Amino acid sequence: MKVAELIRDWELWPRHEAQALDGPNVKRMIEALEAGIVLPPPIADEKSFRVIDGFHRLEAYDRLYGPEHKIEVELRTYKDDAEMLLEAGRLNWRHGLQMTPKDRAHFFLKCRRHKIPATRIAEALGVKRDVLQAKVKSRVLKTESGEQIAVSAGARHLVEELDGKPANAEQEHFARTGTALLPEAYISILLNALRADGSIRVSEKVRAKLEALRDEIDRFLESMPCKEIA
Repeated sequence: MKVAELIRDWELWPRHEAQALDGPNVKRMIEALEAGIVLPPPIADEKSFRVIDGFHRLEAYDRLYGPEHKIEVELRTYKDDAEMLLEAGRLNWRHGLQMTPKDRAHFFLKCRRHKIPATRIAEALGVKRDVLQAKVKSRVLKTESGEQIAVSAGARHLVEELDGKPANAEQEHFARTGTALLPEAYISILLNALRADGSIRVSEKVRAKLEALRDEIDRFLESMPCKEIA
């Protein structure tokens, strides 16, 4: 089939970042193709030609050879979108780019919106149901609108602190944009940079942000008591 004939439906994408492929992974695949390596064929639904597995491979073919390039494709039959989504999760955790804990939590929430039982989701991800549910609980935050969102490791403490209560707008923004690094790590990084004169290029914009940071730190220290960490 031609690359352009295959449809990348992001509703079947099992990872947390919609329409966001991993650049280094695509680059590795392009380099492999240039070296003559034969990649496994993408898997797609035989009726709709929607991709179930192989988003990164398809992108690599598209960038290297263009949309008219013909590739081998494995077409499979599925009962419905729920079955396709389960298969996407099952195939993604078994090979290729590793699914992160946030990816798994996002996949769990997406599957539940399709009314897929937790047992079947756990089977697709190769874990026990109680183990998966415990991991998901520590990675899911509820917003003021009632939406449940998956968070990275850096926001797990916020999930614990809220303990099921809805996040406010600032907390939701932090949860959506946070990374795997804990906020304490960013504090250490910034301290090291500030102490190393010349490590930060201070423009008017940067100065304004540092001043806002100073004010926010003062507010934070006045309002937040210290907690003993075991």
